[in-house]
Amino acid sequence: VQKPQSTRKQSSKSCLCCKFRREQSSPPAHEDPELAAQEQRLDYHDDDQRLRREEFEENLREMGLEMEREEGNKIPGVGFLKIHAPWEVLCREAEFMKLKMPTFKKYEVSHGSSIVEKVNMFMQKVTAPLQPNVGENRMENVKHLSYPFSREKQHLMYVILILSLQILYEEWASYSIFYKYQPIGLIRKYFGEKVGLYFAWLGVYTQMLIPAAIVGVIVFLYGCATVEDNIPSMEVCDERNNITMCPMCDRACSYWKLVTACGTARASHLFDNAATVFFAIFMALWATMFMEHWKRRQMRLNYIWDLTSFEDAEVSHSLFLLCVFVCSTQIFVTLAIVFGVVLYRVSIMTALHMSSTPTFRTNIRATVKTTAAIINLIIIIIMDEVYGAIARWLTIMEVPKTDKSFEERLIFKTFILKFANAFTPIVYLAFFRGRIIGRPGKYIYVMGSYRMEECAHAGCLMELCIQLCITMLGKQLIQNNLFEIGIWYTLLRGLSKVAVIVNAFVIAFTSDLIPRLVYQYMYSPDGTLHGFVNHTLSYFNVSHFQPGTEPMEPMHLGYKVEVCRYKDYRDPPWSATPYEFSREFWAILAARLAFVIVFQNVVMLMSDFVDWLIPDIPKDISIQIHKERNLIVELFMKQERGKKYRNTIGDPSPQPLRSRPSSQA
Repeated sequence: VQKPQSTRKQSSKSCLCCKFRREQSSPPAHEDPELAAQEQRLDYHDDDQRLRREEFEENLREMGLEMEREEGNKIPGVGFLKIHAPWEVLCREAEFMKLKMPTFKKYEVSHGSSIVEKVNMFMQKVTAPLQPNVGENRMENVKHLSYPFSREKQHLMYVILILSLQILYEEWASYSIFYKYQPIGLIRKYFGEKVGLYFAWLGVYTQMLIPAAIVGVIVFLYGCATVEDNIPSMEVCDERNNITMCPMCDRACSYWKLVTACGTARASHLFDNAATVFFAIFMALWATMFMEHWKRRQMRLNYIWDLTSFEDAEVSHSLFLLCVFVCSTQIFVTLAIVFGVVLYRVSIMTALHMSSTPTFRTNIRATVKTTAAIINLIIIIIMDEVYGAIARWLTIMEVPKTDKSFEERLIFKTFILKFANAFTPIVYLAFFRGRIIGRPGKYIYVMGSYRMEECAHAGCLMELCIQLCITMLGKQLIQNNLFEIGIWYTLLRGLSKVAVIVNAFVIAFTSDLIPRLVYQYMYSPDGTLHGFVNHTLSYFNVSHFQPGTEPMEPMHLGYKVEVCRYKDYRDPPWSATPYEFSREFWAILAARLAFVIVFQNVVMLMSDFVDWLIPDIPKDISIQIHKERNLIVELFMKQERGKKYRNTIGDPSPQPLRSRPSSQA
């Protein structure tokens, strides 16, 4: 802050007068006019710097800070200025920041004797080897009351303990102790509450992933154990069926045997089996349990750390239209990228079909799936950085009033853009691939190919799993977690609700679970899945190929093909309505929609019941908060009675309570 112009002129005049006296006292000498002018400019520059420094120091003094000069150092021409913050200044700033400080008043923390508390005590003893050696994991029996700091009540403050970076390095930032819990209390004391809450959330999330991973492995092992008993995959692999499939593309592709998809059918059963529905229900309930567990954990940390909530600033909508336009543009860019990957997949598959190398032609699906997923991952990682920069730029343009408002807006924009970036390819695989392919003889062309984007015979669920594994694992290994536990709770809660609906549609439309059940209970002659593969394949007369689309090698299988099969529910060419959707198609579609409705409502009802059953605030914490409030009221009532008593005996200046000894702090 610059001083008024008059003060600056007086200071400049005094400096010039001193300089004039020095020149009068020194003997005149013959000097070069240019050197003299340059020296004069340097003198004015030094004087200006000195004046600015003096003004800055004077402003510091006005704020109440104290300064101590040290000019006797080994570096010539350089001096150091020590700045001290007196106790009064620290108290003033602490009061402005509304810091909550522990009081001398303390009380016993009762842990209760219920079954839950006994289980918690038992679990603490069992997990003792997993706890970090920082001396902070023991149950606290004594807790101090806390209150916003006030200069009128300086006796409420005591000294905070000293933090040790070495302990964090030994008990936290080391790969050798990855199996231990995090020293959240020490992290909070060294890095602050914000970072402490972030790592606490990360620890809860990682801990909750353990049961989800265990159940997922069990479901996968169930698929491995029952793959030999899976009737549809056995029918696909049975060479006696001798099912001839229609070409996968125009001209370059030829007829092929269904038995060549045996490996894909068996692998699909590992991910698409009867336990898949159970796993989807479990993950929906898992999401609710995770949210409830984190709410309780956060409430406990807020109570232990004496955290206070910050006031929200009003959201400005002056740039709302700009944000919507930019976000919509970026989402369209993401859709264009997905379409580009589809074109890549079709082009590579066509090229491999035309290849004369047998190895390439036998591993077409595996090659295209893996390379397309890796390309998707690379594009997602690159666009994540671009979208992150765009979200930050848009948030800066809005000029939020508070840091919390800035973070919430930044997180919301980043979430929308990165969510669309990461999940658009997955949504395409789950709900759109293979849905708009058409049928042989009446194609929907994509670069000369019509069935390249068709799912494997067992469905697209296996390809969806491959895409999810490569994308999520790659992002986890390459990218770090970016943001922390505020607006994220709302986003995650909404995402858990959306996940229930998405899982319902994935099971109904991507998996073959519903078609299998419909066939087993409506069309199977013996109530089993025998004949299911033949039921899912429609007939096509090869004479109905449009000119220029028939295979170049019609004798590729060694015999002339008159009728080929393709996966779809359509009437045969000899019916009254050839190639139209059959009655089976509409029956399965109705069953799929019914499953979506039932699954969504049942799972959401179960999730809401779990949410209602588990209280947001642990019972012991709610009891301690109530007890603490009563003790605070009691404490200040005693202070008020003490003031009245001193006033009645004529002592107008109450003495502050004696400070706590440093050895007890």
